[in-house]
Amino acid sequence: MSNSQLYLEHVLNLRNQYNIDRRSLVPTLDFVKLLGSLARFLLDSAFYKKAENTELIAREAFQELCEEDERVSADLNILQALSLAHQGSFSRAKGLLDETYLYTLANAFPPAELQLSRAFTIMGNVEASLGNIVSMRWHAKAIKQRLDGYRREPPKRDDEHAAIPLLEKVQANLGRFFFGDSDDLDDRDEVGLSPVVALAYASDSRYWVMRAYEHFRLGNLARRVEEFEKAHEEYANARQLWRHGTRLDTHHFHGACLYKLGCVACDRCEFESARFVIFDTDAQNAYKI
Repeated sequence: MSNSQLYLEHVLNLRNQYNIDRRSLVPTLDFVKLLGSLARFLLDSAFYKKAENTELIAREAFQELCEEDERVSADLNILQALSLAHQGSFSRAKGLLDETYLYTLANAFPPAELQLSRAFTIMGNVEASLGNIVSMRWHAKAIKQRLDGYRREPPKRDDEHAAIPLLEKVQANLGRFFFGDSDDLDDRDEVGLSPVVALAYASDSRYWVMRAYEHFRLGNLARRVEEFEKAHEEYANARQLWRHGTRLDTHHFHGACLYKLGCVACDRCEFESARFVIFDTDAQNAYKI
């Protein structure tokens, strides 16, 4: 068992012990933060029920402390909203991240730019999932907050500083897939980087989300000039990266990849294949994707 696995087991044991014996175990603010980090890890790993349970225990521990800490409270709300969004409860998630709440977080001291950027990004994706084009405004605000945060506290590595603004751009443009604007993206995004250059920035495996998106964008470009084999390859690459990274087939981006693969099949007059790719899960795996 690796050190990271041992640490994870240790945190899980702490959570379970507190949950079983709350009378004799007194929580601390650091313990609540630790549970918040655990919940975020479980969410990222698609363990939604475990994440929801951990977030609930963290919230109850925070309430037991009777302390006011805007950052911790915000983190717990963001976690709950993200959990709801992953479950498809977008309206409830939006309720947790309403503008009044975000305004309160925006005026926290010391400034919470990175935390607020994360909340804006989630709000943007929630709005996009609800089909609201206002999502792009939230993503633009997320980018600004993220950059403000890095100006105040620059990352330790130069390559991280170069890649993270692009990651924010990815999150913003992902919203376009949710309300049908993916074909309107051209070969250069608003930060002036081509997909090939962006892929070079994303060579680190930590940035697989950006790599998946850029492959998708290359697929759009190839399809626009009727290079259908190339388009199929790029959309398939995007889907493969996404599935490898999240192992979550129900996300919007995965659906967008399948839709585009179906479009390419139609472009090539392979209508039966297109139907299978879009509607038949077994055929999706058999159709060289």
